[in-house]
Order: sequence, then C-alpha cells, then structure tokens
Amino acid sequence: MRQWIDIVEDRLAQQSRFHPEISSDVMDKVAKFDPTKDKRYIRWLAYLYSKNDFDFNDAPIIRNDLKIFHIAKTRNMISQEEVMKIILSNVDSEFNI
Repeated sequence: MRQWIDIVEDRLAQQSRFHPEISSDVMDKVAKFDPTKDKRYIRWLAYLYSKNDFDFNDAPIIRNDLKIFHIAKTRNMISQEEVMKIILSNVDSEFNI
C-alpha cells in the first residue's frame, strides 16, 4: 500500500512543478477525477485545468470517460496506434495544426 501512496504523491509533486499556478488544494481535487490507482492521467488533467478546459461540473463525465479509455487501453481493446491518434488529435487541436 505504501508503494502506491509514494507513486501518487510523486505524481502529484511532479504536476505541481509542471503547473506551479495550480494550488495543491486544486491539484488534489483534480487528482480525484483520475480513475487510476497510480494517477497516470493526472498530468493530462492538470494540463486541461491550466488551460481552463477542465470544468468541475464535467469532472464525473471526464472520470468515467477516462475509466473506459483506460480499461480499453489496458485490455488491448484499442490499438496503440489508436491511442496515439487520440493523443495527437489533442496536440493538433491545442496548436491548431
């Protein structure tokens, strides 16, 4: 159990360095919507929050979508190529490519 706590605390600390404009209280709230034990999507969620693209009213929907995505990804229900397309589409929209 301690190992998971260390991993989560480390991920939260990393995001605080990447996004110093986000207070630790807000980061803790954002982290609650990451459905994974090790908070593997916290960086993306913090990024959305920093760009004002994270609405706490939509957070339960985001959490559910991330849960479905994570299950599909870990069970190889979607290919790595499809995962990369999703990631790149987010990058494309961010930089208007």
